[in-house]
Amino acid sequence: MTANASPSEYERCAAVGMDEVLVRPLLLDTIDRMLRRLVGVMEPDDTAPKPVDLTSGPLPAKIHMLLQQSLRQSVGAIDTALDKGDLQSVRDHLHALRGSFAMIREMETADMAANMETLIASKDRESLKTAMQLFAEHASSVLERRAAMHGDVA
Repeated sequence: MTANASPSEYERCAAVGMDEVLVRPLLLDTIDRMLRRLVGVMEPDDTAPKPVDLTSGPLPAKIHMLLQQSLRQSVGAIDTALDKGDLQSVRDHLHALRGSFAMIREMETADMAANMETLIASKDRESLKTAMQLFAEHASSVLERRAAMHGDVA
């Protein structure tokens, strides 16, 4: 399992013999189906719900709500941490945001978070604050766009 869903990550994992790469956070159904497939145990019937594809199109309402909530909480926590100079907390929240947006294959947004992670080394809190504002606006617009795909602009 990884929060990094880049094509190079999939290639690296395949090169060392991994059968599957799962991107966090995961739905339990996804883990169950993957494990059953890998060990050759099929489901007893075909009535089990199919895994949800989070990579394109509208997000399931519950996941969309959780991503919005997580974004709001992380942005607030990052702002507070920047004010206190707690760069480790900033890094942790950015890493989680990066993984969340990579999970839904919004790679531009995930890359923005990754770029801010590299900014942490400079310890330039003002640049981080500016970058964070741009990120928050961009990430919110991405979630709005994904909601609008099924007419539920949040």
